[in-house]
Amino acid sequence: MRRFSIGRRTTDGTTAAATLEIRTGAVAAISAAGTITLTGQPSAGNTFKINNTTMTWAAAAANESEITIGGSAELSIDAAVTAINIHTVLSLVCTAVKVSTDQLKITWDATGVIGNAIVFTEAMANATVNGNGFLGGTTLGKEASVNTHTKIMEITIGIVNATASIFGLGRPAARGVTPTTPADMLGENNIDGTSIVTTAVAWATGPTIPTAFFRRASLPATAGSSMIWTFPKGIIVPIDNSMVIWNLASNSVAEVSIAIEEQ
Repeated sequence: MRRFSIGRRTTDGTTAAATLEIRTGAVAAISAAGTITLTGQPSAGNTFKINNTTMTWAAAAANESEITIGGSAELSIDAAVTAINIHTVLSLVCTAVKVSTDQLKITWDATGVIGNAIVFTEAMANATVNGNGFLGGTTLGKEASVNTHTKIMEITIGIVNATASIFGLGRPAARGVTPTTPADMLGENNIDGTSIVTTAVAWATGPTIPTAFFRRASLPATAGSSMIWTFPKGIIVPIDNSMVIWNLASNSVAEVSIAIEEQ
C-alpha cells in the first residue's frame, strides 16, 4: 500500500464548473539511468564500472574494455559513448548517449526497478558519477503501474474568502482535456515512487458536470471555514478516469488537501 497527498489552491470559484480534478493515468515502466561527468581529462588507468564490466581509459585502446583518451574532454566523452555502445557485453544491456561536452548518460535497457541495483562507480581523478554507487541517480527505474488500484481516502476543503460556498464531489461525465496546471501527488513515504494520480485546477477543456454527487457540502460566508470528507474504505478511481470537486454555487477560491492510497 502506498499513500500520497497534496494541498492545492483552486483558481476558480465559477458556479457550475469544476474547481479541482483528481486524475488517474497509467504510468509506463521507466529505465534506470545515471551520468558520468568529466571535470577534466581522464588519465590512463582511470576506470568506471557498469554492472560487472570495468571500462579503462588508455592512451590508445587495446581492447573493447579500454577507451582512448581524446584530445579534449568532449572527445573523450565521444569515445566513451562509442566504446560502450559497441561493447559486446554492455551494448546488450545498456545504452550510452552524449548529454553535453562533458557528460554522458547510461540508461539500463531493461525497464523497472532492476536497473536501480546495477553497480555504477568510478575510480577517476577528474570525473563524478551520480547514484551513490548504482544506476538511477539521473532517472530512478520504476515499474509500470497499469494495474494500480487508487482510492481517495480524505478530502479537506477550506475557503479563502468570506463567500458562502457549496461543493460537490462526483465522477465527471467526461474528464478534463489538456490540464494546464497539473501537479503530481506527493509520496508520504519517499521510497514509494511516483503516483499515477495528478491534480488539475485548469484545463483547455474542463470536465463536465457529474450526473450525481457522492458528497455535497456548504460552507458559510466566513473566510477560513473548512470541512473534511473521509472515506474509511476509499472511493475507487479507475485508471484513466477522474473525480471532480464541483462548484455548486459562486464559490470562494478554496484550499484543497487530498489523501489517496494506491496498491
